[in-house]
Amino acid sequence: ARGLHVTLLGTGSLYDADPADPNKTFSEADPPNAVNAGVYVALRRSMEELMNYFDNVLTLRVLFPVSSDLDARGLLGKLLRFERVDRVEVSVTILEDLCDLIPQLVKKGLTGPLNFTNPGVVSYAAILELFRSRAPQGSKLAQLSDSPPKRTAPRLDVKKLCEAVDSPPPDATESVRRILSAFGPQDIAAVLGSRSPL
Repeated sequence: ARGLHVTLLGTGSLYDADPADPNKTFSEADPPNAVNAGVYVALRRSMEELMNYFDNVLTLRVLFPVSSDLDARGLLGKLLRFERVDRVEVSVTILEDLCDLIPQLVKKGLTGPLNFTNPGVVSYAAILELFRSRAPQGSKLAQLSDSPPKRTAPRLDVKKLCEAVDSPPPDATESVRRILSAFGPQDIAAVLGSRSPL
């Protein structure tokens, strides 16, 4: 590969949680087990398999990216705009915690797939409660679903990531709490006001 190091942003949505062991974490060594996950996941899985033929590629497995704003493409912005939310706990990629680690990974020449999420998991229900505590009184936020989720969210093992960097990234829940603490009632109201009815 002419000595060039390549970093790809892949996906961690390659796994379905095991109903018999919902707390299982999936490492990079675990073969993908997601079924009926759609075209996006199928293509990402094929891409990761193709990258195994190259010895210079680092594939970062991003999962439910969390930005420090309420952008509609980030997890926080999505949860605030949804009408109904599943009761799940998930691994997440908190961008401001993890993106700064990429140069370290490149300088160390890491290759292969790497679970690129914060340690720990975040609860959708807990995020909604934090939003509710900061939203203007009477705001209509998403309702928690009592139905089983259509697809079970995986938890990713980040031992390899934590060992590869100088300082492990912070716990996912702690970082989400810190990010949400920066939002005031007016920020949340602005998003709720722009939400399109389903």
